[in-house]
Amino acid sequence: MALESLDGAVTVTAWLNAETSLRVECGPRELVTKRAGMLVPDAVEPAVTAFRDKLLARCSDKNAGPIVFDATMQQRLAGLSAVDFVGEQFRVVWKVPVVRELNETEALLGALCAIADGLESFPKSGAMPNAQAKRS
Repeated sequence: MALESLDGAVTVTAWLNAETSLRVECGPRELVTKRAGMLVPDAVEPAVTAFRDKLLARCSDKNAGPIVFDATMQQRLAGLSAVDFVGEQFRVVWKVPVVRELNETEALLGALCAIADGLESFPKSGAMPNAQAKRS
């Protein structure tokens, strides 16, 4: 994991063990919609009301979205004060305002690791996690 602080915000990057085939993003609805660009991944159908009211998640694979953003993850993300991340290739990058509470920091890092684990469940074709590559 890497932490960078700049202009009153922190960027937290979690590196994946293998390249993922997915591109996911999650954040406030207006921000995710604005950032969409030309290639718009499918919106994940919210299973949790608090998530639907606060956040929008997108995933490049319509079938993988509900797995990465299951009801438990949606509840977890909805409970955080700041959610804004993009995951693709070998990393998940999460931008947050400076967090001053230890419990909030632990919750954010736990959610980030869970998202990274979810992305690793969908490796890019032919990619092997580092541990498997070392054994071969």
